[in-house]
Amino acid sequence: MFTKAYPHANRLRRISDLRIMQKALGSYAASNNGVYPMSAGSGTYWNSECPLAAGYPGGSLPAEEVIPGLVPTYLPTIPHDPEMDISKINNGVRGSCCYMYKSDGKDYKIMDFNCQTAQYADSQFKTMNMVDPCRPGPNMPSFAIGVWSPGALVCNAKSPANGW
Repeated sequence: MFTKAYPHANRLRRISDLRIMQKALGSYAASNNGVYPMSAGSGTYWNSECPLAAGYPGGSLPAEEVIPGLVPTYLPTIPHDPEMDISKINNGVRGSCCYMYKSDGKDYKIMDFNCQTAQYADSQFKTMNMVDPCRPGPNMPSFAIGVWSPGALVCNAKSPANGW
């Protein structure tokens, strides 16, 4: 019974978290002349608190720095993926299931990245247009879900911030 309930609850939580961050980014941009907060390297790198990105600019950040300028004015805290193990991150252990953010100021993308249990090919994510078309997986359409601005869907090296 519980094994079926947890994946569904986690899926709903991911959808809610991503939409909450998307709404906060819209409020931020409305207050800042349409400009979104930039990620590391003037929008070249992904920001994340996930140790998977450790060693890269924008990797292993404190949660409040993942999307600069949102906390506390637009969000009380940056949410964590429901399967992200904070204790492992605090001890420097690589994990998965992390929210990641990238923006060049003009466009943005927030992803839930590399979480094997998220079932990203799930019809619920597809129906809500949350399956990332820029990240095809080996046996499914994508290994990432997320929310993004329209210009962030360009899936090549010529796109803003050197690819999304």
